[in-house]
Amino acid sequence: MMADTKLTATRNRIIDTAKGLGMILIVFAHANYIEPGLSFLYSFHLPLFFILSGLVFKPERYDSFSVFFKKRLKSLILPYLIFAALSVGVQALLDIWEQGFSVRVLKNFLYNGGEIFIARYSQTMRFNIPLWFVPCLFVLECMYFWLAKIKNRALFGGAVLALVCFGWFACSPYCFFDFSVLPWNFAAACFSVGFFAVGHLCQGKLLEKISGQPSLTKRLIMIASAALCFAGVLIVRHYNGHISIGSQALNNGLLLYLSAIWGSMGVLLLAQLLSRSRILNFFGRESFCIMATHHLFLNIILAGYQQFRGGKIQDILLSWPKSLLVFVAILLGSGLCTIVTMRIKKIRH
Repeated sequence: MMADTKLTATRNRIIDTAKGLGMILIVFAHANYIEPGLSFLYSFHLPLFFILSGLVFKPERYDSFSVFFKKRLKSLILPYLIFAALSVGVQALLDIWEQGFSVRVLKNFLYNGGEIFIARYSQTMRFNIPLWFVPCLFVLECMYFWLAKIKNRALFGGAVLALVCFGWFACSPYCFFDFSVLPWNFAAACFSVGFFAVGHLCQGKLLEKISGQPSLTKRLIMIASAALCFAGVLIVRHYNGHISIGSQALNNGLLLYLSAIWGSMGVLLLAQLLSRSRILNFFGRESFCIMATHHLFLNIILAGYQQFRGGKIQDILLSWPKSLLVFVAILLGSGLCTIVTMRIKKIRH
């Protein structure tokens, strides 16, 4: 969810706004279990970040794969390990608060600690589910670094299609081997290579088209176009059902790609219209920290609700008023945590 490239101020602002919108949608999706809105968001909100990552990916900036690998280890894996270790500690404290110290709590702590390095798929990341995305993106980018070197378009397209088909098959119930045991959600990374490729191939033309401030007529056209994109997502969602790339539940892969591309285009159109929003730009620039902390605040809120109110999680997440309050509380908590992190970075430098 981070961009490793410097764009012009205008373009960077629009991309950051798109990332901010996407991050808010992800937080909202995690704060409620209400359908059909939940399935609608899952149809495109995560592929959006793969597409945006591809949109700003420039392998030619690196002298070699070794340089690229070290750079991404520092910018992706190191922060991932720090936030994952913090998350395991917070989850252990929550388990002790809810259950008291026991052998079961200790086993959970050890399991979660080991899962930091394996990160197989989202449901194994019980201490902080969204973190599965980071090592998955790292694997995807490492694969794509070599794919981008293929100059023959037909060969490049065939290689990407082969990886996407393999990823879909590996996540499907038809597969004879359980690929979910592989580390860093390898199957999901293969399936998502196509999203990354869409962003990378559209890099030049798309960034030019979404730069600048549109006229009033163009704004109205963009709003109508975004509405049509999201309408398309709704239609596809009706036929493809609930999907989750992190959980390796893809259903029809072709329909998922359609909904992902339409939804991402809708978000990019809205991002150009809202590019002056400081809040959205903040959430976009600091999307990694928001992603890495928001589920911690959700877990804390749910644990507190169970302890003090004796209610079930479903009581909150299946109620619009309560889930909206949780959503706002998570955004505030993650936002404040991000500001503190930014201050610490400034002091260190």
